[in-house]
Amino acid sequence: MFSIFLIQTRFFCTRKASNIKMPFKSPDADVTVFQFPKSMLIPSTSAFCLKLETFLRMANITYKNERTFSGSSKGKLPYITHKGKQVEDSNFIIKYINKELEIDLDANLSPAEKAVAHGFKRMCEENLYWVAVYQRWMVENGAFLKRMPMTGMRKKLLPVLLAVKVKPGLKSQLHGHGIGRHTKEEIYEIGENDIKALSDYLGDKPYLMGNEVSEVDATVFGNIAQWVYALPDAPLKKYVMESTKNLVEYCERIKEKYWPDWQECLLQHPDANKPQDQAKPAEPAAGDAEAKPEEPAVNGEQEKQAEGAEEQNAAGDVPAEQTNGEAEPSQETDAKPEPEQVEQAETKADEQTAAS
Repeated sequence: MFSIFLIQTRFFCTRKASNIKMPFKSPDADVTVFQFPKSMLIPSTSAFCLKLETFLRMANITYKNERTFSGSSKGKLPYITHKGKQVEDSNFIIKYINKELEIDLDANLSPAEKAVAHGFKRMCEENLYWVAVYQRWMVENGAFLKRMPMTGMRKKLLPVLLAVKVKPGLKSQLHGHGIGRHTKEEIYEIGENDIKALSDYLGDKPYLMGNEVSEVDATVFGNIAQWVYALPDAPLKKYVMESTKNLVEYCERIKEKYWPDWQECLLQHPDANKPQDQAKPAEPAAGDAEAKPEEPAVNGEQEKQAEGAEEQNAAGDVPAEQTNGEAEPSQETDAKPEPEQVEQAETKADEQTAAS
């Protein structure tokens, strides 16, 4: 298990979402966000972690990240610490931030508009989110992991872990939610209907509720960004890109304004900084055994990030809140890690390493 470090330092906050201040992240921030490690395609493959971090940026709250696989007391990520207090679940975190730091991104919305925004939040988190989970794990069977730079014994153990523990658990949760009882075509239709509803309501507005950003935009971005940036092989990505172009522009608009450091927030492949014009290995002399090129060196930080990427994807989409081991799909479902899975994989890796 990974240790969780609770860090308490100074706090900086401005109340309005305009006049964006950089950097968003600071080691001196008093808000610490505990979330999954980085991904190569998107800052977080968890819609809930991406939602929370986007909200903090929209609210001009300086924060710092702690990358971990260990969930909160509820077994979920993300969670935060602020001045010695731990707050869990992205919706409760936002409610806490609004109260303690006097933030209100919905100040300009009428009660009726707030009700509409609330409906769209629930649609994204309780319905569309599960379509992404189905696509990533049931259809693609974790194939996106091949795009991650995995190393060591965990690379060998991960397929077994996915087949024995992760996928069956997610299949059970999808079935309990209800969406897993449908055919693939029906699940895609559900996803298309949700995405079309968002696109139709957005229209030509810059943000979902009008000319100014509001809380619901963090939720919508956290979910739609998964289809735009992190699921390249999904049929619904084609639908989003071709039939709801205003949502693509919407994601790009939020990304440009609130994520100017997007590329820096992605996991870098160990070979990313490798010179392109490296000398080729010498040709083997006649009669000699064929020369094999050396494996590229991976420094300690790269190996740590690489191992973090593979474990993130093993646990990053375990979404349903559980009580005494039983899923409760009707409740809000922030992405949830599987600490036992990670612990199991690490134990096996340590035993095999010791044996060798």
